[in-house]
Amino acid sequence: CLRSFDPNLRLPLWHHEEDAKAAFDYGLHHCDILKISDNEIRWFTGNSKNYYCLACCEEHGWLKGQIRIKKAEDNQFFCVKTLKLVSEEDAASIIKKKEALKEKQKRCRADD
Repeated sequence: CLRSFDPNLRLPLWHHEEDAKAAFDYGLHHCDILKISDNEIRWFTGNSKNYYCLACCEEHGWLKGQIRIKKAEDNQFFCVKTLKLVSEEDAASIIKKKEALKEKQKRCRADD
């Protein structure tokens, strides 16, 4: 079974932008086919072309995921998803970096 996801982002419908990002993140990581606009890509990734995630599988251990957003010749976008097994130490390092980035983003929002 293939699952598709079209976020159709409408920020005014959300009480908090973080809730929208969490829902977007969930859909992104559970879909096989993603239909997304260029402004949604920029909003979610912070203008990055790569998005990373980390998950722990009971059977396989820690997995690092990467989603690369690419533009096709016909100006359409598509995603390439990859998973890689990582050590517990690498996972801890990724978690630490992610927490530091969240704190930095909070400080930047507070300054605005």
